Amino acid sequence: VLYVPGLSHELISVKRLTQSKLTVLFQDDDCLVIEPRHSTVILRATSTVYNLYVLDSTEVKAAEHA
Repeated sequence: VLYVPGLSHELISVKRLTQSKLTVLFQDDDCLVIEPRHSTVILRATSTVYNLYVLDSTEVKAAEHA
């Protein structure tokens, strides 16, 4: 992930997620990050009209406390 001055959102590296032994699944307009040992969805994102996936901030806060 590169630093982008003026970017109003943080970026997540799919490569870093998979290196952390998480599964990343892109299906239709959704992106799911799954903890495979328990088959638990820990993050969910939906694609925008600009083909970017945006995490719901409540999802991120819940994942941080899991």
